[in-house]
Parts: sequence; structure tokens; C-alpha cells
Amino acid sequence: MSQANATFPLAVVGLNLPITILTSILGGLLSGFIAFKLMSNEDTTAATAEEEELKEEAQPKTKRSFIQSLFAGGEEGLQIALKSIPPLILSIFMVNVLRETGVILLVERLMSPILVRVGIPGVAVLPIVTKYLAGGTAMMAITMELISEGALSVVELNRIAGFATNPFDPVGIALLVSVGPRMGKVVRPAIIAALVGIVFRGILHIIIF
Repeated sequence: MSQANATFPLAVVGLNLPITILTSILGGLLSGFIAFKLMSNEDTTAATAEEEELKEEAQPKTKRSFIQSLFAGGEEGLQIALKSIPPLILSIFMVNVLRETGVILLVERLMSPILVRVGIPGVAVLPIVTKYLAGGTAMMAITMELISEGALSVVELNRIAGFATNPFDPVGIALLVSVGPRMGKVVRPAIIAALVGIVFRGILHIIIF
């Protein structure tokens, strides 16, 4: 599903917000259903999770006040944000290395014939590659730069939005894993389900636009 930090800024330059939200809901529901099915098939994982829940229930729980819960949640959120900084820096560094060494230009030339068939220019490879290496914020900045230069049109932006506006990137995965051991156990089904949902959304955007 589309993340706000990329979707709303891109809406200012022409991203169709209602369609993007609609395809987000459809893609999210499909991904959620697939993830549920994959998890239900993993009996060992389910059994382990049930054991952990029983252990937690057996442990004495201390009641927190509203203020204590507020501060605890803020502290956990800050820790997650701090953990996301190293992969974010590394991802941005990799994008710049690939761009300066001409690798992205080579990928553009190789993929241009395929993209042109569905009405997407080869230059769209740059924001898509940036998205899956450096995250949605970096992709948004690159896309807005391309639109301001006239290299990418509004229609082309909406065509790639199904593939490029989602939290499935190195930073997003790192956050998912860093939340805790329970979340780490569902990463594989979540990744598979996310890939299916992204492809589904991408096809929808190409058909609609």
C-alpha cells in the first residue's frame, strides 16, 4: 500500500490520489489474504507463536499508566527510527554509486524496449531502481526532479505509481525485522505477499492509465 511520505508530495505534481488509494486498498487486501494463507500453512511457526503467547500470559503483567504507555511507545518508535538510519544511508550511497558508474543507464537501455511497449519511458527506471534501493522518500525526490525537467509526464508518473509507491524497500524491511522476534518470523510470508500485491497494483495502474 502507498506510503504517505511519497504519495502526498507526488499528488501535488499530478499523482492521481483517489486511484492510488483505491489500488492501495485492493493491493493491500490481496497481500494480506496471501500472507494469511502462507502463515496458516506454516504449522511450526503457528505453534511457536502460540507457545510464546502462553508464556507471556503466564508471566505477571504490570499495569502502566497512560503517561507511562505514551513514553514507552515513544521510546520504542525512536529506537526503530534510529535502527533505520544505517540501511537508509547505505541504500542512498548504493544508488549514487550505480548512477555514477553508469549501471542505472545500462539498465535503462536494456529495459527501455519492454517499458515503451506499455507506455513507460526508459527514464522511469531511475525512480523505480531508487525506490527499491533507497526507499520511497528518495524515489519521490528523483521523480519530482524528472517531472520538473519534463523528462517524465504526469501520465507516466501514474503508470509507474503502482510499482513505486509502497513501503517494500530495504529500509521498510529493516524496520519490520527490527521491531522484534515475532515480526522477524513473519518476514518471509510478508515479502512474498507484498511482491504479489505490488505486481497486481502495477498492472492495475498500467491498465487504468
